[in-house]
Amino acid sequence: MEFAPRSLLVCVALAGSLGLVACGGSGDDPVTSTKQDDRLTPFLGHWIACWATSPNTTEKDDLRLTSIGGNQAEVTRVYNQYTGSTDCTGQATLLFEERSVLTLKGETINIAGVTLEKFDRTGQETIYSYDSQGIRSSKTDPVVTPVTAGMIPGTPATFLVGDDTQLDPQGNPTALAPLVYVKQP
Repeated sequence: MEFAPRSLLVCVALAGSLGLVACGGSGDDPVTSTKQDDRLTPFLGHWIACWATSPNTTEKDDLRLTSIGGNQAEVTRVYNQYTGSTDCTGQATLLFEERSVLTLKGETINIAGVTLEKFDRTGQETIYSYDSQGIRSSKTDPVVTPVTAGMIPGTPATFLVGDDTQLDPQGNPTALAPLVYVKQP
């Protein structure tokens, strides 16, 4: 089984601390703080989306977004499948991993009343597949794609992403993906 969750890829996996950039090389050199863009702050942290892909199978997208200063966040993402589970628990099968950087573009779009921030995403993703005996193989590819994500008011904090399988002529999503990312403690 091979899996390529490109439309679920967003995800703004943000795990949250304020980024500092060190300048120079000795202990006597000054440390300069790069001010984080306030529009990025709500997305920082640990996020999970869990959904059913069949009556007895669920998949979980586990995202962490960490500020690296300015308008950028580092993304660490792990995507697992749970056969025989309706709530993303039990024995996990690793399908996808990603390490990338999100760059806030400073542009928004609106889909179904949700304002989505536009990001560029660059990095690497590894897609795993398994043969009939359960032996895993993997393929690592560069990732260079746009992403859209929008916060939904309320508690717990949640965000939605644009469905990148349904795009308008300008390359913007025209629908929301059927995933809800929930902020973790």
